[in-house]
Amino acid sequence: MDKQQNKNIIKKLVNTWGREAIILRYAYRWQYIETSDSRASAVVMYNPDIKNSSEKTILFGFIRFPKDIDIVRKLFQSVEEEAKKMKGTQIIGPLNYSTWFSYRWTTQNLDKNIKAWPEPKNPRYMPETAKKIGFSECIRYFSSMIKAGKGNESYERTYKKTISKGYNFKRYRKKISQYLILRTLYDIAKEAFTEKPLYSPISYKIFKRIYLNAFKKLNSTVDLCLYKNKPVGFSFSYENPYGKNILIWKTVALKKEFQGKGIGSAFRYLTHQYAVEENKSSVIQLLMHTESKSKNLITDGRVIREYALFCKKLE
Repeated sequence: MDKQQNKNIIKKLVNTWGREAIILRYAYRWQYIETSDSRASAVVMYNPDIKNSSEKTILFGFIRFPKDIDIVRKLFQSVEEEAKKMKGTQIIGPLNYSTWFSYRWTTQNLDKNIKAWPEPKNPRYMPETAKKIGFSECIRYFSSMIKAGKGNESYERTYKKTISKGYNFKRYRKKISQYLILRTLYDIAKEAFTEKPLYSPISYKIFKRIYLNAFKKLNSTVDLCLYKNKPVGFSFSYENPYGKNILIWKTVALKKEFQGKGIGSAFRYLTHQYAVEENKSSVIQLLMHTESKSKNLITDGRVIREYALFCKKLE
């Protein structure tokens, strides 16, 4: 495709998927695929910053298709052919080029009465259809809901221990103060998330756009942990737009050398303390990887949703 074709396709994708599709301007290699049925389309992408020890991973994302299994087969046949042209050995999705953007399908809606933002909004038939054509769940996630303040006494003890060891915490609620620490959050996140599944870095410019957009939309709170006056971790939470009696605990990020020192538990205490003070009934820990080291912070929660990425070996 020439540059003008790319621009036209990105413009079309923005109309469907929103400004997230602009990431394709910076993508290393990608190809838009649309079947003769205009309801089925996808983007096949190669992101060289995603490293797998023995696999060259090609991504599919920005994907939509109807229930018709024949249409889905035709779409994925083209997707797989394009992935092979990119010399991939496996294909994974849905993932919109980087895990900083939309990815995963919801596979189990265990409590339909609870909505949270943001979550995948795929129809239920999508993951089921993917399995019928040879894909399998390869990376799983979940969301868990906990009564605000539940079990907080034990986490308070850990919080006090971290304070006694020289750590201190600062809360940022005003949007202007959150804007001023964006670079700090970026530097921490860039180091903290490197070992997450399918992670790839993004520029500060794109990170800033993501978080500025979040700060504008949400009633959010950032807790920053400092050690010897240097930032070492942060926690990001916000009021659920779909139910203001729920606090969403979205992100915990710690620099590598400060992981496993009780800071995550301290953030857990601070988040739940804040939820109680703000008269929230529950806290949702959103979109956790099932193998995440920090999932032990929510073992007393109730799983309300499950999600997965789907993969297939290319022959």
